[in-house]
Amino acid sequence: FFIVIYDPEEDTFIAYYSRNHKWVASVAKLINSFKILANSLRLMFPERFKSEKEFAIAISSGDYPAVSMIECIRHDKLPCVSEELNVAPIFHFGSVFTENIVPSMIAMPMPQGNHLSCYHRWAQHGVLCNDYLPRGLSNPNGLVFGDTVGLTWDDLIPSLVWRGTDFSYLTKMKPALRKPDFEKDVKGKMNRRIEEKESAVRAIRKSYNSLIPRWKGVVWTAQAELEARKSKEEGSIPWANIKFA
Repeated sequence: FFIVIYDPEEDTFIAYYSRNHKWVASVAKLINSFKILANSLRLMFPERFKSEKEFAIAISSGDYPAVSMIECIRHDKLPCVSEELNVAPIFHFGSVFTENIVPSMIAMPMPQGNHLSCYHRWAQHGVLCNDYLPRGLSNPNGLVFGDTVGLTWDDLIPSLVWRGTDFSYLTKMKPALRKPDFEKDVKGKMNRRIEEKESAVRAIRKSYNSLIPRWKGVVWTAQAELEARKSKEEGSIPWANIKFA
C-alpha cells in the first residue's frame, strides 16, 4: 500500500509506505504499478502538471486486497468501511472483491506484462501488445482467432475449461474449506467392489462441499473423464477440464 504524492516544486512523484510493510511479491507489483501510473498520468493529463498544486492518491496492489477486517467479512457485516464516511478512493492494481467490502476501492489493471503494461503501451503508442494480436509463427503467445488459424465453430471442442487461483482469503472467510486428504477422503471411503477410478470419484464427491474451489474443479474433471470413458460415442471427450491453475 502506497500513498503517492506529486511534488510540484520538484516535479516528481513520491511513494510513502509503512516501515512495517513486508517485502513480498505483491510489493514488486506495487512498485511497477507506481512507475506506470506516474508516467501514464503525465502522458494523459499534461495540463495538470503545469499547476503548482500537489495532490495525493492511495494505491495498492496484489492478486487480491490484503484487508485485515477478517471478522467483518466472516460475519457478513458489510460494508466493512461505512459508505457514509468521506474516504479517499484506493486504486487497487489487481482483483477486487465483488462484495461491497471496501466501497472506495477501485479495480485497476493487473500489474503484469499482458495487462497494465499493455494498457500503458497503447496509451503511449496506440499499439497493441503481441499478447492480443493473432497467434502465428512469429507470435506464438498471441490469441487464437478462427479466421487466422482456419478454425470454424464446428471445430471447437465442447469442453468447460477454467484456470484460476484459490486465494488465501477464502479460507479466512470460509474456514471449513480445505484441500482433500487422500487417506481420509479417498482411500478410506473407496468401495472395493466397483472399478477403482469410479470408486475414487464417488468417494471424493462425498467431501465436495468441504473442498476449496480449485479442488472442486478437480472433482468435476474426474467425473467428466469417467463419464467420457463410459460413453459409447466414438471420440467422446470429457465435458470439463478444470484440473490445474
